[in-house]
Amino acid sequence: MRKMTEKNLRDAFAGESQAHMRYLIFAEKAEQEGFPNIAKLFRAIAYAEFVHAKNHYKELGEIKRTADNLQVAIDGETYEVEDMYPAFKAVAELQNEKGAIKTTSWALEAEKIHATMYQKTKQTVERGEDIEPKKIYVCKVCGYTTEGEEPPEKCPRCGAPREKFEKMSEEGSELIERSRLTNSLHAHLHSLLSRIIDVCGKGIEDNLDPGCVKIFKESKEFAEEMMRKIKAEIEVHIAKGKWG
Repeated sequence: MRKMTEKNLRDAFAGESQAHMRYLIFAEKAEQEGFPNIAKLFRAIAYAEFVHAKNHYKELGEIKRTADNLQVAIDGETYEVEDMYPAFKAVAELQNEKGAIKTTSWALEAEKIHATMYQKTKQTVERGEDIEPKKIYVCKVCGYTTEGEEPPEKCPRCGAPREKFEKMSEEGSELIERSRLTNSLHAHLHSLLSRIIDVCGKGIEDNLDPGCVKIFKESKEFAEEMMRKIKAEIEVHIAKGKWG
């Protein structure tokens, strides 16, 4: 891949990734303000941005074996722990930005836990095994992450009470992954049908003979009908919040 194209794809990946997270944050805010349908719209478009980011990342050749992906995750968390957040926190302290000191400190402590979790998981994967199912809880205030039967009475990082911990449901995670796959397939099929319509349009325009034109017209109508069905199904998914 040429350097300019590679840079463009990496920039696009960064932009789509930020948009994905931004819209999920906006969705949470919309829910809090009593706009559940607007929240669903934000989540739906956030999923579309996820698809875009994934496509760019795949084209860059960055999606590899799980063991390799875990090493990338370890390297990223380690960089954040050893370099990025200590530097960011130091600047915030120098400039007396109390809010930034708090958020960078919270993130720094959470990333230490994440790095350890990934390292242990990679050791398991290298033995050709999956990790055992565990209950995982995340503090919704600071991101502190812990495993166990129950979350702590208070978050050891920010002091938030137990009810502020979110349990990462195995069933919920499975549903999210399934919805991501199905919606990705819908998007791919919609794209293929669009290409079929373009091909059929050229065939109709060519007008070689009545038999060929009939085939192209029928195929075009079928593709258009399927696109309408896909759109309707996606709207149902949006209404049910099935967007991963």
